[in-house]
Amino acid sequence: ASGVTVTLRRAVPLDRALALTRDAGTGVLTLHQDDGPIAEAVPVDAELPLPAPIDPVTPAEASEASRSFAGFAAWNPYTECFVCGTGRAEGDGLRLFPGLLADRPDTNACVWTPHASLVAPGTEQIAPEFVWAALDCPGGWTGMDRDTAVLLGRMTAYVYALPYPNEPCVVLGRRLGRDGRKLYTATTLYDAEGRVAAHAEQVWIAPRT
Repeated sequence: ASGVTVTLRRAVPLDRALALTRDAGTGVLTLHQDDGPIAEAVPVDAELPLPAPIDPVTPAEASEASRSFAGFAAWNPYTECFVCGTGRAEGDGLRLFPGLLADRPDTNACVWTPHASLVAPGTEQIAPEFVWAALDCPGGWTGMDRDTAVLLGRMTAYVYALPYPNEPCVVLGRRLGRDGRKLYTATTLYDAEGRVAAHAEQVWIAPRT
């Protein structure tokens, strides 16, 4: 399976018309406005080795880890995030609350039971954009606390299989390392049968203070 790397060049504006172009030679997609690129999507060479998934945990272990989700604290700046926002109602967000595992301080976990509203039209499975979303925030939360907020800069994702609605999946995030303001992470999605459904690696940036 091949993947795609998406790089965010700057914040995506809301309520604005954006242009999406594709380079016929390279297949690179660019989202932009008149004043320059906002994001780029680049196909990953199918010959490159696939990334190793994070060692799985059971849904019960993931659910228990969620109880320690750092985002439940009052300082959380992302309460309205579509993926991890605690202020989102069921069906209005993914409500992924990854908490660190007691025996793996660099890894968090949560259960994701995809809502039926996320099914791709004409299919019985969850639309791939929501799988990408589920792979996002768990990585960032391995490196965030009261004093450190991070923003996604780049993500390379591989989607192997799309989950079904109302079936509990497990999402894990792992902190790979830091380099100055950069945080490197990985995430893995396991489906209801315990199979690897998707995997991603990310680069996060801590804003200058």
